Amino acid sequence: MNNKSTPIDVAVDLSDKNRFRSALAVLQEANDASTHPIQSLICTYNLGAIQWSQVGNGQAARELFLEAIRIAKSGQVPVNNDVVSTILGNSCENLMLLSLSYEEYEDWSRQLRELQPTNDILRGQVPKFLNARDEGLPWSDMLQHVAMSYYNRNDPKTDIGRYGCGAATWHLLLANRNEQNKLRNWRILREDWQIAVYEFGALTMRIASDAMLVMEKSSQGGDLTECMFIVEPAVTFVDEYLAVDPNDELIGKLKSNLSQFISSAKYQDSSTASPFSPNVSRGGAKSFPDSLYYTLATNLLILGLIFGWFKGGKVFSLIGGIIGLLIAAAMYLPMRINFRSSRCEHCSRGLKIGPPMASYFSQPGSVMLDRKALESGREGVGRLCKKCGRIVCSSCNHHVPCACGAKEFRGVRLMYPESRGM
Repeated sequence: MNNKSTPIDVAVDLSDKNRFRSALAVLQEANDASTHPIQSLICTYNLGAIQWSQVGNGQAARELFLEAIRIAKSGQVPVNNDVVSTILGNSCENLMLLSLSYEEYEDWSRQLRELQPTNDILRGQVPKFLNARDEGLPWSDMLQHVAMSYYNRNDPKTDIGRYGCGAATWHLLLANRNEQNKLRNWRILREDWQIAVYEFGALTMRIASDAMLVMEKSSQGGDLTECMFIVEPAVTFVDEYLAVDPNDELIGKLKSNLSQFISSAKYQDSSTASPFSPNVSRGGAKSFPDSLYYTLATNLLILGLIFGWFKGGKVFSLIGGIIGLLIAAAMYLPMRINFRSSRCEHCSRGLKIGPPMASYFSQPGSVMLDRKALESGREGVGRLCKKCGRIVCSSCNHHVPCACGAKEFRGVRLMYPESRGM
């Protein structure tokens, strides 16, 4: 982006790069600082578009599109302006798909017809939906139809890949389920509720993992804070469902998958390879787990012994073995020595910080941690603030800004006081 780029340009560029949290933050900051109604209208609409088409938050998108229409009709902006009329029409169309009843859907379709009479949705979808209303189908069935039209997880050939829009529709249904059921407008059956929870959870994990893959290919690398917030509502919806039906195997499995997904992400951040793409290239200092070191040392020892034996018998075999061990130590010890003492900014836990993470082996940059050490709590991955150097240990929340206000971090390997060799 050049120096003349507007906040809108910057946000669009960030969202195209799947850096959703930053894109939303830039737009919100520009909107809060705006004194011009048209700029506020554009920011509001783009916030809604990202929430709807990329992040998958249908309720937030609906509220933002409603606000965009309020601004457009406030009399503070010229209605005949091309930008204003386009945003107004697009907001009406989007709100048709984010409606909470047939009546609301029909009202938005009338407004859209006045603005964009040739819009395809008026000829194709509207007659079908109104016929469904006349046949007595609940509006929740229509939302499910809309959600399913955006993707097909079972057939890649027919999958158009609009996962954000699909997730947004499921989110809208789940976020309004209790209220609309009380009004008897939706009549969501248990199996429909189960499908909505499962599909939303699966889609949010897909969106987050796809975003990480895109970010890992960029020069900036991945940053899980940009996309992991997308998965958080799924956990809430799963817990709500299991509170009613704790023995549901499908949703129980989804809960386990979500927990595993989030746990794997907990040990990653902007300077580590994605848990969804273990072979992405990454530069930086190198480290590897104890278990890999022991295997390396054993192999080098055996190779040294065998090579020395064939070259000159027992004495040369012993020398070869010693040389093998020295090579292994030369690769391992610098990493250990490079650790420095510190404390977690949040919980004051004593720890030692290693270098930014990468590896010697496998694909360049693969995150190579000792799983047993992680599970035992002897090691972990910390978050190091790029601005002030504050560290947050693996047990604390990595999804909040640093105390200094910075939002850019790098991952570092941590070792705790009880770790072997400290």
